[in-house]
Amino acid sequence: MPVKAQLSAPPSCLIKSSVSPEFINGLHYKYLVFIARQLQCEIEILPMPFARRVVSLENGDIDIMVGLKHLHQENGFEFIRPSYETIQGVYFVRREDIEKYVNPQAFDNAVVGVSIDQVGITETVQSDFKDIVPVTNLGQKIGLLLKGRIDTFVHFQSSADFKINQMGVADKIGPAPYQPGFPLDYYVALHTGSALYARKAELAKIISDAVAQGIFAKIRAEHEASLDAY
Repeated sequence: MPVKAQLSAPPSCLIKSSVSPEFINGLHYKYLVFIARQLQCEIEILPMPFARRVVSLENGDIDIMVGLKHLHQENGFEFIRPSYETIQGVYFVRREDIEKYVNPQAFDNAVVGVSIDQVGITETVQSDFKDIVPVTNLGQKIGLLLKGRIDTFVHFQSSADFKINQMGVADKIGPAPYQPGFPLDYYVALHTGSALYARKAELAKIISDAVAQGIFAKIRAEHEASLDAY
């Protein structure tokens, strides 16, 4: 069932997008609603797993998507620059094993769970770990870690902490003391065949101005504060 965001004024267009079914009203939803309101467009947001979202963007089933890293190949879509945020994923491990993960070498023999993604990104992760297990959602990552099927998984800390607490397993899973990786740029991506593509320059200015004014950072901070209060 799609979620629609209402505008205070009559919309000039309709944008189709998608977010994770686990966080239908989450941070990505809030980013998309902000963008739609700046464009004075109504937005229809469908819940889809990440890999399906990417395919839907490539095929033009959706117009726009947030949460794409620079590692993705622009196939049927283009990144809108600049990036709207730069952030590092956090690796989580079982608390009973937490003292093992204090240096890079500790991850050499670890099996890592990563979101189903493009081959190039998977290969990048593969070089740092013993093996990878593709997963479709955050709940599956947590479940596999608890069962010992994987040794670690990577995800944004705020949403992972929220889901871990929601599942009642905060006493069993936590962030590793050592965190491999580095911050990545995340982009809004626009389907090249979308009617919205004609407004690409306008969209880029909206994002650029919002970054300069700290609006995306404020949306994230308010969202994370709401999770802490849950």
